[in-house]
Amino acid sequence: MVYNCYICFEVIQDSPHGYMKINLYLLVSIFMLLWLAHPVSAQKKDSAAAAQKVANEPPSPIGGQNGMYRFIAQNIKYPPEAMDANIQGTVYVSLIVKADGSLDSITIKKDIGGGCGKEAVRVLTLMPKWKPAKVNGKPVDEKLVVPVRFSLR
Repeated sequence: MVYNCYICFEVIQDSPHGYMKINLYLLVSIFMLLWLAHPVSAQKKDSAAAAQKVANEPPSPIGGQNGMYRFIAQNIKYPPEAMDANIQGTVYVSLIVKADGSLDSITIKKDIGGGCGKEAVRVLTLMPKWKPAKVNGKPVDEKLVVPVRFSLR
């Protein structure tokens, strides 16, 4: 808001009707400042709370990363549409590892087409529970993005 006030004063110096503009700009600036004060302070509190909730132990699949990729490799079916179109690449899937270790809100973040995104989501929904993230020893929900690579060899 201070930046807006400086702009107002620059405009005022060039204007013959400066006093009226000062009052209008100051009134608008004060209103905006008061209106934004509450959400900004709430946002800072949320950011501070989020910063404190950074996981001491990140979530991990049973068997670790290698176990996860082994599970995906054993269960994934390359979509015929993607095979026919020679589609290869990485699908990024967003998910939440809940405090009980279950996976939730599994959605495609970046798709390469040909049904690859849907197949990645299908396989991730089949995954067994994970070890949840922990903050100060207590299990918490945590959002992750998992890359799933599709490659024709």
